[in-house]
Amino acid sequence: MTIRRIDARTGIITRIAGTGDNSNPQHSGAALATSMGASSVLALADGSLLVTDSINDRVRKLTQNTPRALSISSGDQQTGATNATVAIAAKVTDAAGLPVASVAVTFTLTSGVAQIVKGTVATIADGTAAAKVTLGVSPGQVTVRAESPGLTSVTFTILVIPPLISTANGVTGLPMSNPPVTALSQNGLMQLSGQGFGAGGIVGEPFP
Repeated sequence: MTIRRIDARTGIITRIAGTGDNSNPQHSGAALATSMGASSVLALADGSLLVTDSINDRVRKLTQNTPRALSISSGDQQTGATNATVAIAAKVTDAAGLPVASVAVTFTLTSGVAQIVKGTVATIADGTAAAKVTLGVSPGQVTVRAESPGLTSVTFTILVIPPLISTANGVTGLPMSNPPVTALSQNGLMQLSGQGFGAGGIVGEPFP
């Protein structure tokens, strides 16, 4: 069984407790990871809930998670080509390290040339808030700050590199070879990435 919350303003229904599986009860833990058989619920003045769990013969208390820390979840120290869109994510947790949902996290560009697709995002059930960053036309470093009221902010660093350029004189563009590669040795290996390659093409034959 699960317990769900209905937002009166938006009509959105969110699961706040229970896994839907009553076969493996736990005495305590994260509400979303704890199985229970709720038969009645009492809301207290402090916002917590008392739940009678008739299947597991106990009364449970659900307390609201209080955000205590903001950390980087993914996307830091990544590399992207100019004009590309990359993803970053921050995570909000409580004092016990458990994820906190529905917390607003704001992403702000602090240096470099880029655009944040959506600046303020609410955390989901796993505590993460994700944003997309569209990189600009100038290579270099981009930094993005994630912050939430009352929490210490974190900073993402993204390295913007030039796109791959193919010319009659070879292949250039970071992190490609410099000077450009114009020939391969016998049994040499070369990795190509991009679009528009013909099927069954032969690269670098005959070898010098």
